[in-house]
Amino acid sequence: MDKKEVIKAVEEKLGAKAKYKGAPTFSYEITDGKTTYTITRIGEVLDSNGVERFVEDILNSGSTEDEITFTERELMGESPSTQKGAIVISLQGHTGATIRNLINMLASKQKLLALALGVDWQPVGTGVAEELAEAKVTDLKELEANLEPLRPSLKAFQINLSGPVPIAEFCADSISEDKVKALREVLKAAANQARQLKYASSKVSQEDNPKYALRVWLIRLGLNGSEHKGTRAALLKGLGGNSAFRGVEPKIEK
Repeated sequence: MDKKEVIKAVEEKLGAKAKYKGAPTFSYEITDGKTTYTITRIGEVLDSNGVERFVEDILNSGSTEDEITFTERELMGESPSTQKGAIVISLQGHTGATIRNLINMLASKQKLLALALGVDWQPVGTGVAEELAEAKVTDLKELEANLEPLRPSLKAFQINLSGPVPIAEFCADSISEDKVKALREVLKAAANQARQLKYASSKVSQEDNPKYALRVWLIRLGLNGSEHKGTRAALLKGLGGNSAFRGVEPKIEK
């Protein structure tokens, strides 16, 4: 479905008209009286918590939030009570190698993200990226076999490949609402970029100027421009360093 088809289908299902929000998001909002859904400029459907909803789940559900949430949680193989405070993203179109790229990217940038979030957030445990680098991982079956013994080290990050759509779940407990939304956008962008790369490094990013390092990465992920200003601001505002200079800001002679 393209964006117009998604909007039309959700409007017909919920019996309500979507409202265009204009710049800078260029998104649409539609509510069923209980939940407000946002249809983004690229056709994603997000609920009021910023969690991506699969369009098929909305169209096939009996009606509302409880059933949609339960369907998504069933895909994770867990009960609804274990999914609170989670960010769920689709890994549709990924291979074993590209999901490994995503794991490498997270291993590289998780310390920066933890500083930005203000919590101890380490989805990829020590040694996971190195173990996967030594393994043969091309398709999803090979990835699943190699991930199984490593799952205890994926502390705030679980991958489920057994459902109709591969998905990743990230723990977002104790993270403020504005930063949860920003983190979700970053993770979605990282997953999209990981799918396009032949290889992503797990080398830990430099930390002497975290504000600059994170800003550069966000831009590389495509999160530049006014439509992503809120995401950048939410994550950069608590970081030390200077976002404009990699090293020490040069002195200007008077």
